[in-house]
Amino acid sequence: MLKGANWLGLGTENVVSVRTDASGRMIPEELEKAILGCIKEGNIPMMVNATAGTTVCGAYDDLV
Repeated sequence: MLKGANWLGLGTENVVSVRTDASGRMIPEELEKAILGCIKEGNIPMMVNATAGTTVCGAYDDLV
């Protein structure tokens, strides 16, 4: 995401990482906190990027 944001001219400082659990799965409550924090700072969240599965950890996020 950092490289893509840089190439698109969005700025790497505008990429917000979301905490994951020990298995590498995104924590939904942390995503909500990140989104609300961006809005509170006067920013407009543009997208959420998630990987449905990873061969590194064997983790799968519920994207429903």
